[in-house]
Amino acid sequence: MKWALVAILMSGVWDTGLRYQSHDDCISLGVRASYLASQRHGKNFYDIDPNTREDYHNVFKCVPSK
Repeated sequence: MKWALVAILMSGVWDTGLRYQSHDDCISLGVRASYLASQRHGKNFYDIDPNTREDYHNVFKCVPSK
């Protein structure tokens, strides 16, 4: 089973188009990649403050995909 990275926003649920082989990969790679894409290069996802990091975990979810 593959896992899809989706963004849950006030305007609805949006499929990012990214697919991962496992839930752990989706969380560790997908959520981090989503953050890094919105920031300047070189900033480590786990170096940001915990509240901001938690916001990203609340917005980006991994759901089962075909």
